[in-house]
Amino acid sequence: MLGQPRNAGSTLRALLQAALQRPWQSYDHVSEASGSLVRNKPLVILGSKEYATEIMPALGKDNRPSIIYLSDDSLGAANVQHEARRLATPVFVAALKRSEGQTGLPDHTTDELERNAARIPGRPPGPYFLTSWFAIHFALKGLGQGTRTSAELLTSLQSQPWKTVYGPIRFDNFGRAEGFTWELRSMS
Repeated sequence: MLGQPRNAGSTLRALLQAALQRPWQSYDHVSEASGSLVRNKPLVILGSKEYATEIMPALGKDNRPSIIYLSDDSLGAANVQHEARRLATPVFVAALKRSEGQTGLPDHTTDELERNAARIPGRPPGPYFLTSWFAIHFALKGLGQGTRTSAELLTSLQSQPWKTVYGPIRFDNFGRAEGFTWELRSMS
C-alpha cells in the first residue's frame, strides 16, 4: 500500500490500515519496497492522479503487481489510463456510484451536471467537484429557507435527506455525509 506523503493519500492509508483485520505493508514511495514485495501482489496507490502517474512507471514490467487499486482522484485521468495499458495489469479506481433511476436535481439532469463538471478539469467529476457543488447548493438552499448562521444551516442540513445525483444523502450529528455508495471502475 502506497500513500502520498503530506496529502490525503497518507491519511487514507492510515485509515485503511486501521480498518483492515490484517495490516498491509505500507510505504510512501515504490522505491522503499523491493521488487519482491510488489511483484505479483495487489497494490493500492492512494493519493493524487499525479502521484499515481509517478508511481506506475516506476514499477516496471519486472515488478508488475497482480492488480492495482487507485483512489478516486485518478478517475478519468489520461496519464493514469496510459500507464495502466502500458503495465498490462488490471487497474481499478474507486468511484462514487450513482443510484439507479436517479434523474438529477431540480432544474438539472444528471448528465448535464456531469458533463458540465467534466468540461472544466477534462475528466469525470470526483469528490472535489461534489464537495464544492454540495457546499454551494446547500448554502443557497439554506439562504432560500431563511438560514443566516452556520448553526442554522447545519441544523437545516441535518433535519432532512437531500436529493443528489448520487441518490439521497443525510448528514449525521458530526456533519458526516451518509448514503454514498462506491464502486470500482476499470482503467485498463
